[in-house]
Amino acid sequence: MSRFYGTVTGQARTTATRRGSAAKGLRTTCAGWDIGVECYAFDAEGKDRIAVVMDGGSNGAHERVTLGYIQQTDKGPVWQPK
Repeated sequence: MSRFYGTVTGQARTTATRRGSAAKGLRTTCAGWDIGVECYAFDAEGKDRIAVVMDGGSNGAHERVTLGYIQQTDKGPVWQPK
């Protein structure tokens, strides 16, 4: 079992998957031409953490802005706005 796991669906007939480790993490993107979002899953002192970053999409027209983090806690996932 991988520490992090991602999937993507689109025009292809199959769903693509990727695995990420605690050491390397996992980066995912979803973008239009002018808007997009990236998520980075990584290890934060033994807990899962995902950074959510808004960007300028495929053409990079806008600067990147970190919106916040989803943090693993003992009570479940918690959203932490930036």
